[in-house]
Amino acid sequence: MFAIERFQRFASAAREARELAAFARATRAINQAEDPLAPESGEAERVVAALEAMFIMLAPSAEAIDQAESDFREVLGVMMGPELDEEQGEDLAEGFAEALEDEGLEIRLKTVAEALRRERPFAEQAFKLCAAVVGSTSMDPSDADGFLTDLAEELDVDDERVEVLLAEVEAALRGPE
Repeated sequence: MFAIERFQRFASAAREARELAAFARATRAINQAEDPLAPESGEAERVVAALEAMFIMLAPSAEAIDQAESDFREVLGVMMGPELDEEQGEDLAEGFAEALEDEGLEIRLKTVAEALRRERPFAEQAFKLCAAVVGSTSMDPSDADGFLTDLAEELDVDDERVEVLLAEVEAALRGPE
C-alpha cells in the first residue's frame, strides 16, 4: 500500500529546497516528445530514468505491477503537478511496466542506473526520490533495504553518503516537528 500523504511531505520539502527543479524543466520536453520514454533532452532523459527507478521501487514483484502503475500516476501528480500531460504520464507508466515485465527487475535497474550515474547530483536526487517512494510504502523493511542497497550500488553512491541521503529523506517524510 502506498501512503501518498507521506510522499507529499517529501515532495513539498524537496520543492522548497529546489531539488525538483530538473523535473520541472524536463516536464516540457517530456510533454513535447513523440515518445515520452525517449525525450530528446539529456536532462529529460535523466528525469525519465529517475521516474523509472521510482516505478521499479513501487513494483517489487510482477504481481505488483498493476498497482504500481496506479501508484506511479499518483506520484507523478504530486511531483510534477498539472504541468505533465496526463496522457504522457500514462504512457510512461505503461512503458515502464512493459519494460519491467519484458526484461526483469535486475536489467531495468542496471539500465536506469547507467543513465543516472553520469551526473552525481542527479543520481543522488534520484536515490532520494526512490527512498521516499520506498518509505511511503508498506514494503517489508528487509526488501526495501535490499532494493535501496542495489540501487545505491548501481549508482555508485557509497555507504556513508547513502546514510546521509536516507536521513534527509526520513526527516522529510516525517514532516516538520
